[in-house]
Amino acid sequence: MGYPPRVTLLAFTLLLALGPAAAPPPATAGGNRAAPASRPAPPPPVLPPAAASLFAAIDPGLAVAAPRVRVALSTNRQEIPLAATTGRLRLLDGRTGAELWPDRSAGAVRVVRDVAAEDRDATVEEVRRIQVGAFRDEPQARDLGARLETELRQPAVTFWDSDRNVWRVRIGQAKEPEELKPLLAQVRESGYPDAWIVRDPVLRLEGATLRLLDARWNVRAIAADRIVAVPSAGAMVSVEGRPYRGLVEIRLTPYGELLAINEVAVEDYLRGVVPEELGPNLYPELEAQKAQAVAARTYAYGNLGQFTADGYDMCDTPRCQVYRGAGSEQPLSDQAIRETRGEILAWNAAPVNALFTSTCGGHTEDVELVFPEWDYPYLRGVPCGLPPKDRKGRGTTVVGNPVASVPGAPDPGPEPLDLARLVAHGIVGREAYDPGWRGVPVRAGEAWSWFAALAAQAGKPAPAAVTDPAGRLALWRATRGLLGIEGNELVAPGDEALVLAVEDADLVAPEDLSLVATLFVRGLAYPDAEGRLDPLGVPSRAEVLGWIARAADQYAAAGLEEAQVTAAPAGGPVKIAPKGGRREWTVAVAPDLLAEVGGAWHRVGRVDLLAGDRVLVAADDGRIGLLALRERAGSSDDRTSSKYRWTKVKDRADLETSLAPVAPVGELRDLKILARGRSGRVTAMEIVGSDGRAIVEGFRLRRALDLPETLFSMDIQRDRDGTLRRITFRGRGWGHGVGMCQVGAFGMARRGAGYREILTHYYTGVVLVKVP
Repeated sequence: MGYPPRVTLLAFTLLLALGPAAAPPPATAGGNRAAPASRPAPPPPVLPPAAASLFAAIDPGLAVAAPRVRVALSTNRQEIPLAATTGRLRLLDGRTGAELWPDRSAGAVRVVRDVAAEDRDATVEEVRRIQVGAFRDEPQARDLGARLETELRQPAVTFWDSDRNVWRVRIGQAKEPEELKPLLAQVRESGYPDAWIVRDPVLRLEGATLRLLDARWNVRAIAADRIVAVPSAGAMVSVEGRPYRGLVEIRLTPYGELLAINEVAVEDYLRGVVPEELGPNLYPELEAQKAQAVAARTYAYGNLGQFTADGYDMCDTPRCQVYRGAGSEQPLSDQAIRETRGEILAWNAAPVNALFTSTCGGHTEDVELVFPEWDYPYLRGVPCGLPPKDRKGRGTTVVGNPVASVPGAPDPGPEPLDLARLVAHGIVGREAYDPGWRGVPVRAGEAWSWFAALAAQAGKPAPAAVTDPAGRLALWRATRGLLGIEGNELVAPGDEALVLAVEDADLVAPEDLSLVATLFVRGLAYPDAEGRLDPLGVPSRAEVLGWIARAADQYAAAGLEEAQVTAAPAGGPVKIAPKGGRREWTVAVAPDLLAEVGGAWHRVGRVDLLAGDRVLVAADDGRIGLLALRERAGSSDDRTSSKYRWTKVKDRADLETSLAPVAPVGELRDLKILARGRSGRVTAMEIVGSDGRAIVEGFRLRRALDLPETLFSMDIQRDRDGTLRRITFRGRGWGHGVGMCQVGAFGMARRGAGYREILTHYYTGVVLVKVP
């Protein structure tokens, strides 16, 4: 979710005060907090006005009491198809309310822009200007613009940026960025080291009109510059195949493009936001969904009227908050929205800037260090998880089957996780855990029994009989039917020798070449470390089990389920649910345990589990026989995110390309970290190049370096002459790192926190209130 809301506000009536968060009362059931009766109610929240509603202007009978929001949709800008999900779609003139083309053919209709002939080849031109500063105070911004214009003798512009809610000052004008480099150096020397060159559109297309095409390709020219699509009762409007509640307006922009705007009740709008921002299938915790619902609602109310000049309140992308209409609605997020209806976060009687970030990497950051133009006391950096003193005793220990160690004994394989799943699924007995047992030559009968067990689980025919001594070639021949090898499907006739690039391929009989080559291609057979196949030799039990594990992968047999620990109370039973939460298991017996460390698996006799840990399990009738703990990123509540840790390698050319729009310093020579925030995020960096230096601060740094986050370290490599070669960035998190950590909210919910506790943790000192 993108940027903070406006500061121009209109009072609404306060219905219910749930109490300030600075001094939370005792927790109630479910982790929520109740306000004490003695606490006085906070003042009513004040909310901004929305963009002008269509409902009263188009049809007074459609007017409703529920607050509404107008959302600009991401669509094609030249042609937009509209339809009703059921019934007939009425098309009205957006200014007069008169019905347009009532006798058109039934079905979908396309709205097409019709640009005047003299403008058809026109394009929206852009100029380059230098962004100098951003200010909340208009007089301060205008004074700076006037001073720079006088001192530098260049035209300056000062304007309100509704996207970021600040007054911007820009100076200079040129077609190419190179033309502005001398002026950029002067601006930076004047005390604005983080100034940079931006693009500004200047051409406005005039003379465009609208046309409608019905399902039979009949065409109707429309004099109106905006059309409102109104569905029948209970139906929705489909825009480019995606359904939306409420009304949809199509209007022409000053640039001659089409803009689709969905006007919808705020609570219905949230039904298309919350599952996009925190997917219920990936994060199936009701309290986390509630926290997301309140944060999204707060953002919506705080941004009503943000883009009034353009006819809407907010966009449908991460720049605002992601909205995909009714097609995204999910039962769990719908429940969260219903159960928090009307609740928003407030500070000083106004909606807060409810920023949220996907993954904070263990700690959020103070807002002014990421967005320097803002300084809100409730957007403070906080740890994403329990403090160290409270972590002791968290979680529970599961004791599994004992692990016998054989010091110094070589492990003949297969990989520990592969071996454990074969044991868990009954393909081989527990004796297989003994490396000494696995190292001896296989016997024909036991090999046949393992392959037969695999065949039964994979739905394949049993292998042919094998007699001792069970050489490799004899075993491969016996499993031809099990492995579905009929001919030369993967290796063309005559190419076998090219595939079998081993020292002793000549020991394979001509009639077996196709079989063995196919096994090589499918990864079911492989030479030894010395590059020899030894087709007549007897393989070890470990080698045969390795073949079976690979075959099981190819046939989706003897598999493990991805799951997550849903509850691990100290001293209590561990509960585990697979992805999607279709069922839940309780670890009541001692299973085989494995743990992943450094990307490698090993067996363990006990493991400490925390709520939210990712695991692999093999279960039968609700009994877990194998539990494998995925590598744990740490103890923070957002540790389960796939973006919790990341590594990005960028060579000098990549960095010069991404830096050019923000810090055009020529050939890149160095990056220097100047400051870090309380979370460890880089908050200021000096960019050194052949054409000078630049300082980049806050969120602009993430964009300039094209990284997932600004919580990173750098590992710089140089050529022998000192030229920068490449930089490896290693970091944590994904997003801007301010406000509520979304995956962290899920982690808090997993360990028992309610949505109010989650919100008051990430938004310091806020008040939870309810609006109409």
